[in-house]
Amino acid sequence: METNKIVNIDEAVLDMPRYEISGKKSSPVKSIAAAAAGIAMLAVNYGVPGMAAHENLSATLMLLGGLLAFGGAVAVCAAVFGRSVKPVYGPTGERLRRRELFFDKANLGKVRDALEKRDFEALAAIPRSDGSAAVLVVYAPASRAIALMQLQEYVPHSYVPVSETVVLRKEACAAVPAGLL
Repeated sequence: METNKIVNIDEAVLDMPRYEISGKKSSPVKSIAAAAAGIAMLAVNYGVPGMAAHENLSATLMLLGGLLAFGGAVAVCAAVFGRSVKPVYGPTGERLRRRELFFDKANLGKVRDALEKRDFEALAAIPRSDGSAAVLVVYAPASRAIALMQLQEYVPHSYVPVSETVVLRKEACAAVPAGLL
C-alpha cells in the first residue's frame, strides 16, 4: 500500500486557507513571569540577612526558586524558538482540539470505508479499542463549525496516514454524531 504520498493531518490543518484556519504561537508571558518569580525567590534567599538561621525556609526558597527559574527559562526558549503552533479557527478565533479515536487493526478497512463514504453513523458504530493499531485523528473546535479527520495506522515507531484528510464544514459537521467530534 502506497501511503507516503498522503499528507499528514497535522501538516494539512495548517495548510488550510488562512481565513479558515491559522496557526497561533503560544505567548511567552507566563513563562517569563515564572522565571522572574524563581529569580526573585533566589534573590530573597541569598539577599536577606539572617536567612541562614532558617534552614528549612532557605532550602525551600532555593529549591522552588531554582525550579521556577529553570523551568521558566526552558519554557521561554520553547515558546520563542520552538515550532509549536496551535491551530485556530479563523472566523470565531476558537482553538481546534485534537482528538484521537483508537480502533483495532481488524477494523481498519471498515473505518477507512466509512470515512471515505462519509458514513459517520457507521463509523460511530464501529467498536473502539484500547490498542493503538489504528487511530482516527480529529481536529474540531467546540462550536463544531469545521472538522478535519484522517485515519492513521501504527507502523513501528510512528503513525502513517492511510486516508486523505476529510474536511467537513458547518452543514456536514451537524450530521456527525457527538462522540466523533
